[in-house]
Amino acid sequence: LYNTLIEAESTEEFHYLSANMDASRFPELAELVEPFYIKDFPHFRVGIFGLTTQETNYISSPSPVLFTDPVTSAENMVDTLSSRGCDLIILLSHLGVAGDRRVAEAVSGIQIIVGGHDHYLFTTPIPVQNPEGDTTYILQVGCYNRYLGELTIELGEENRILDYEVIPVDSSVYPDPAISSSLDSIIEILESIPTLAGMYTTPLIYVPEAIPDTSRIDGYLDTPLGNLVTDALKKTSDIDVALETSESVRQGIYPGILYGYELFSTIPIGLDSSTYLTSRIIRMYISGNSLYRLLNFPLSLGNLLIYISGGRYTVYNSGSSFSVRRDSVLVNGEPLLDAATYSVVISQFFYEMLPSLYIFPDSADTLPITEFEAVRDYIIEHPERALSAATEGRIILEETGIEEKPEEKSSSLSIYPNPFNSTLSIKTGTNRDILIFNIKGELIRRLPAENHTWDGKDNSGNRLSSGVYLVKEDIPNSKPQKAVLIR
Repeated sequence: LYNTLIEAESTEEFHYLSANMDASRFPELAELVEPFYIKDFPHFRVGIFGLTTQETNYISSPSPVLFTDPVTSAENMVDTLSSRGCDLIILLSHLGVAGDRRVAEAVSGIQIIVGGHDHYLFTTPIPVQNPEGDTTYILQVGCYNRYLGELTIELGEENRILDYEVIPVDSSVYPDPAISSSLDSIIEILESIPTLAGMYTTPLIYVPEAIPDTSRIDGYLDTPLGNLVTDALKKTSDIDVALETSESVRQGIYPGILYGYELFSTIPIGLDSSTYLTSRIIRMYISGNSLYRLLNFPLSLGNLLIYISGGRYTVYNSGSSFSVRRDSVLVNGEPLLDAATYSVVISQFFYEMLPSLYIFPDSADTLPITEFEAVRDYIIEHPERALSAATEGRIILEETGIEEKPEEKSSSLSIYPNPFNSTLSIKTGTNRDILIFNIKGELIRRLPAENHTWDGKDNSGNRLSSGVYLVKEDIPNSKPQKAVLIR
């Protein structure tokens, strides 16, 4: 990320904004990313600040960077920008609409929130009343540069929205010659990298009909693109099941000639630094109970869903939450057995999320292929099967039934301070050992029952680096606590 920002800044004037990014332990990056930017116009001054979702701490690998509470940061930014005479304060947000609402309802003084993260298309601004009774407007115009939003606002004692338009970015929008020339230069540089050769210039296949990233059948949650991706992953190894998150399967594949860069856009999450492609594939072995919990837990995180090849399951909607029906899970046509061991392939990015979902595989190994290469090769080698991908009912939605959630042992575990620098105090109501895992799910430290203080070192006495660690009691299925170590 740092190298990318440096290269971009050397060619154009960019302002990278994130007010809740603590990069104090990465000073070079801290110099590039600003909390806010002020732009002066003839008769008024505009202050813009950025916020990044705190989920980044857990679902990515930002260490030594840490993302702090967005509400506290927003309060500080409003105070700062107001004191500098800004007439209009805009939040450039990557929190998602729920996070945007939380900030708008808690912090006065923000007039506009331009949001992102969850890819919604709002054709009208969403008004939210802030603590002082004024209105903050939330805007979001989808994803992947498909739309441009244009807002006209009248500033005064009561700011008024005069006009708001969502403009499709299609063939009616003519390319800018200067930008096109810059893009051609970038493409030439990228394609000089062996693993990216032909990514923009060599066709992969002709796609007669769109392969969408949404379900085409009511009551079914699996999508044509999700099924294509997981089928491709399953072909990489002789295993029982292939899984991928809906978060990682992004935009659909459009009709016409398909190029590598377009396919890359459908599964862009994760990075293999040796190839500059997406994450490598992980083959792991987990129990049936862990597989069930893996399918179920992401539903509690919001809109996240697990696509599957080699299995089927049903999601129950209770009206207030979603959960997977245990007796609905089939693997290779057979009911899931809790005590059985199943072989599963997933992307490395997904694999690194497992500790935050409290899933710890029995064993795992890395395959010599990236997710992009797996899907690309599958489309080329099995074009009829790939291009006919469809919603099949691998994931069924039921509105009635008995809600079922994985059994989770209660825990009285508490940790303090968090984040911590040198010593973490761990309190528990049981006389059990404390286990500490890194974000990959690897056990790095066992604390005996009589000593519940962690010094930030592993079992060999090595001083660990900044990052997120999981602390749990040595009780099966007990829920871990996330501890953030900052050096």
